[in-house]
Amino acid sequence: MDLPGTVLDDSVILELTELAVDMVIISNDLYSYNKEQAVGDENLNLVTIVMHQLHIDMAAALNWISDLHADIVNRFLRVWTNIPTYGGPLDRDVRIYVDGLANWVRGNDCWCFECERYFGSSGAEISRTREVKLLPKCV
Repeated sequence: MDLPGTVLDDSVILELTELAVDMVIISNDLYSYNKEQAVGDENLNLVTIVMHQLHIDMAAALNWISDLHADIVNRFLRVWTNIPTYGGPLDRDVRIYVDGLANWVRGNDCWCFECERYFGSSGAEISRTREVKLLPKCV
């Protein structure tokens, strides 16, 4: 697929792309925080940044980030209703692209729980409960 610049530069397409990127980055930081904090590598993680910037504890930071993510999801869904049409086969290509954005966000979420990178063999349980026991610090 080769979308023309007029499509990729469209304000709705740009915003959907940026919102999808934001959702993936935020969820990745949420999922990786436990592993990173255990090895002392959490300073660039959004959870740590929010705790420091807002002077709040981890639970409050997680709630703040969760609210931010929910706002971004809702904005994505609102913007989605304004996907431009161009007529002909280009509309199909635009739809494939924006569907790909949404599938990327969902696929990343599934992958984070199905692989053992962040949650070991407990991914399915954590996906269901959204509860994570903090690992002890190794440093």
